[in-house]
Amino acid sequence: MVLIEAVPNFSEGRRTEVIEHIKKAVLSVPGLYLIDVESNESHNRSVFTFVGDFQAVKEGMLKAAEVAINSIDLNTHKGEHPRMGAVDVIPFIPVEGVKMEEVVIFSKSFAEEYAKRFDLPVFLYGESARDQAHADLSKIREGEFEGIKNFIGKNEFHTPDYGPSHMHPTAGATAIGARDFLVAYNIYLPTEDVRIAKSIAKSVRNSGGGLRYVKALGFDIKEKKMVQVSMNMVNYSATPLHMANELVKSEAKRYGLCPVEGEVVGAIPVDALIESAKYYLQLNNFSRDQILDKKLDDIRETRMHEWRLSKFMDKLSSRDPVPGGGSAAAMCSAAAISLVIMALSISVKESNGEFEKLLSRLYELRNRSLLYIDLDAESFNGVMDAMKIPKEKGEERAAAMEKALKEAAESPLELIRSIAEGFNITAKSRDLIKKNIASDMLSGAHLLHASALSALENVKINLKYMKNEQIKETISRESEHLMASVESTYREIIQSTKI
Repeated sequence: MVLIEAVPNFSEGRRTEVIEHIKKAVLSVPGLYLIDVESNESHNRSVFTFVGDFQAVKEGMLKAAEVAINSIDLNTHKGEHPRMGAVDVIPFIPVEGVKMEEVVIFSKSFAEEYAKRFDLPVFLYGESARDQAHADLSKIREGEFEGIKNFIGKNEFHTPDYGPSHMHPTAGATAIGARDFLVAYNIYLPTEDVRIAKSIAKSVRNSGGGLRYVKALGFDIKEKKMVQVSMNMVNYSATPLHMANELVKSEAKRYGLCPVEGEVVGAIPVDALIESAKYYLQLNNFSRDQILDKKLDDIRETRMHEWRLSKFMDKLSSRDPVPGGGSAAAMCSAAAISLVIMALSISVKESNGEFEKLLSRLYELRNRSLLYIDLDAESFNGVMDAMKIPKEKGEERAAAMEKALKEAAESPLELIRSIAEGFNITAKSRDLIKKNIASDMLSGAHLLHASALSALENVKINLKYMKNEQIKETISRESEHLMASVESTYREIIQSTKI
C-alpha cells in the first residue's frame, strides 16, 4: 500500500465554521483518512493531518485549500504564530510503500498545479527546496505576510518557485515541500510573561545553541493565562522528546517556574513515545515488540485479511443485493493489478526513476480499486434510499432518484477509468517482465479485462433508469470510449506476450 501524509497548517483557529468547512472538504474525498485536527485560538491556526495515496491526498489538499483561500483574509488575521499564507505550509511525508524521492517529485508537481489554480506564489522547502538556504521554513517565512509582500520577487531568495512574483492580496503565499516525520511538542509555563518563554525557546532551539534538530518559539497563550514553549522536533530519534522536556524544565527553574502541562499537536509515531517511556520509567532493554497493541496489530495483519475475505464472500453470496457486481469487479481489479505489481517487482531488480513512477501509480490504482468495493455499495444504497421517498412527493423523489442513479453509474465508470490506466501501464512495462513470470502478468490482464466488462454492466443498468438524456449520453459515450481502449490494449498485451 502506498500512503503519504499531509499536515497542512491553515491560518484560522477561531472561526469554527471555517474549520468545519475545511474538514468537510477533506472528508469528501474517497480514500482520504482524516487523522487529526488541532486548532489554537491564540495561534489562530489549525493543523490538519490526513493520509491516503497520492491521488487522494492531492484531491483533498486542493479542496481544503480552496475553502481556506476563499475564507481567510490575512489583512485582518491576527495570531501569535508566524504566518505568510492562508494556507501557510503544506508538508508531505512518506508513510508506507513510498520513498522520499517520490514524495519530492509529487510535492513539486502539486506545488506547480496549486500555484496555477489559485494564482498565488509557492516556495519549495524541506527536501523539495531548490537549495539548502530554502530548506528552512522559518527563513522563508521571515517578515510574514505583511513584510514579505514588500520584497517578494525583488531578490533571488524571495523569488517564488512557482506562481506570480507578488503576494495574493488576501491569501499571501504558501510553502510546500516533502519532509520526514516531525513531532510538534508544546510545554506550558505558569506565567503570563512571554519574555520568559521566548528566552527559554532561544536556549532550547538549535539555532540558539541548544538541542540539535529542535526548532522553538515562545508564545503568549492568553486563553490559558500561561506562556508556551512551542517546539518542532524535526528528528525525534536523534533528539528525543524527553531531552527537550528536561532542558525546558532546567531553564524554567532559573525563573522559579515548573512546567504544568505539555501537548502534542497532531499525530505522533509510537517510537517517539517509546524513547521517553524508556527514559522516565528507567526501562532496560525495552523494545516496541513488547507493546501489546503492536502484537495485536501483527495478529490482525496475518489473520484479519482472511476473515474479511471470507466475510466478503459470504455477503456476496447472500440474498442481500449489497455488495453486488460492482463491488466484485472492484475486488477483481485490485487482485489483477496486484499480480502485475508482483510480476514487475520480481522481474526488475535495479530500480530507476521511471520504473518507480510506474510501480507507484500501479499501487495507487490498486488501492483505489479497493475503495470502489465500498463506493459501489454506498451508491446502490443511495438508490434504495431514494426509492423509499413516498411517491406522493413526486418531484423530490424524481430528483433524488436521478442524483442517486448518476452517482451509481459514475462509481463503476471511475473504476473503468482506473482499469484503462492499469492496462496502459501494463502495456508500457510488459517488456520488462521475465518470461517465467509472464503468466502472472497475463492472469492479471485477463482479470482486469473481466473487471472492466463487469463494471460496464453496472454502468449500463443504472443508465437504463435515468431520465436525463444528456447525462446518460455523456456517461455512455465515455464508457464506450474507455472500453474501446481497454479492448485494444488487452488484445495487444495478449498477442505480444510470449510464454
